[in-house]
Amino acid sequence: GVLGGEAKEWITSRGVPVPDNPEALAEMADTVLHMATYTPHGEEPENPARLQERSKQGASLARELLRRALFLSPSHPPSVCLLADLQYQTGAIQEAEALFQKAARLAPSEGGPLTALAEIREEAGELKEARNLYERAHALRPDRVDITSNLARLRRITGDGKGALQAYQEALTQEPSQPDMLSNLAGLLQSEPHLLPDAAPLTPEVLLRRALLIEPGHIYASCNLARLLRDEKGRVDHAAGVFDRATKAAPLSAPAWLSKAATLLSGEGEIEQEKVLEAEEALEMVVLLEPGNMQALVGLAQIEGQRRFGFAAEDEDEDTAEKPPQEGIRDVEREEKLRGYFEEAVDLMPDNAEAWTAFAVFEADLGEGVEKGEAVFEQALSRNPSDPSVLREAALFQQQRAKDGVGAAEQLYRMALAIDPDDVPTLVNFGVLEHVKRTRLESAEGLYKRALCLEPSSSGALANYASLLHDRGDENKARDMMTRARALDPTI
Repeated sequence: GVLGGEAKEWITSRGVPVPDNPEALAEMADTVLHMATYTPHGEEPENPARLQERSKQGASLARELLRRALFLSPSHPPSVCLLADLQYQTGAIQEAEALFQKAARLAPSEGGPLTALAEIREEAGELKEARNLYERAHALRPDRVDITSNLARLRRITGDGKGALQAYQEALTQEPSQPDMLSNLAGLLQSEPHLLPDAAPLTPEVLLRRALLIEPGHIYASCNLARLLRDEKGRVDHAAGVFDRATKAAPLSAPAWLSKAATLLSGEGEIEQEKVLEAEEALEMVVLLEPGNMQALVGLAQIEGQRRFGFAAEDEDEDTAEKPPQEGIRDVEREEKLRGYFEEAVDLMPDNAEAWTAFAVFEADLGEGVEKGEAVFEQALSRNPSDPSVLREAALFQQQRAKDGVGAAEQLYRMALAIDPDDVPTLVNFGVLEHVKRTRLESAEGLYKRALCLEPSSSGALANYASLLHDRGDENKARDMMTRARALDPTI
């Protein structure tokens, strides 16, 4: 096999002439890229570091071959497209965009270059331009399901639910066995139920069940079906059953175990101890699969907090109801085990604000108050004094948990924005703080507007700005903005 860095030597030193025509050079570059990441069937895959190095060497050689091809024929479409895609994959976005634009001019009947340009525009937050490019690509290649499904997604994000439905229906006519599209269409109908008559006889439940018949371990479909059964129909046990099947179909899927735990812990009133223990086992699986998974660690910490402060000890005595409530069960050994999880997480990811936040919340819940949580953030800030994300999370902790934390939170937000004035989550969180004061609505609006200017697809900024507009009495604008937020994040 010709693998990675050996390929150049093989081509130049072993009697194989380097082609002098662009067609052959492009084919050779394509082959090199394939071989640079190829593992023969039955062989053990290489370690990630070696594979990454081999891929890097292959990309370097392929780039050299393609540049030679374009030197010989500057308007050779396959070489332009291959080099554009290679530059995009390796992070040279500006050059890739220029090459894709050139490819679109050279092959105006092809939708591929326009699709690539749409992806670049979407990543830059220019959603309307991305949609326009997908519309043009779809007009050229209505037979390509990937273009049609991406067009449906962008129509939905930009607020055209009816257009999104039409595109999804068109894509499913071409390829009815695509679980991703079935799930996405179900999500659209759940967030915009007024479209249900146009989609009949399809309903979200039918679409999600069909997706799971095709791919039983499809996590997005499992999560949405379970939420539908749990939240809209009150069938919590059925929802848990969906995740039972998902974890059996995909036992190494951390999201499946995480969602199963969340479903078991949902519902009104006191949760049965059996379900709590089952959820705890699911969260332990997540930590085994993904050490340092914050959601799982937080869930385990919350269960331990409930066990210590909220769960009454089981007692078969019929007179239990007449006895005073018990404090709950404190398992010091268990607390230390959880503390070890968090300490491992922050050691593995010392600059991960989410890890420090989860650790601080854990200590605040199981300690004697917020002081222990504040101590964790002091440690985090001493190790990351100029990290705006850590400052932001420390501010949010003060904002939500400390009795007199508003002033401290404001100071921390200002420090974070002094380091990175374009940090969108900080702008949104600071906006919420100003909004809550009620006397600082103008300041809050300015922060939300700046966040949306930097990131038009920020669902948090849209939703919180919608809330501010509602409070100010601008109902129509608030409704439109909340619709956009929910199209981006149906959980809002």
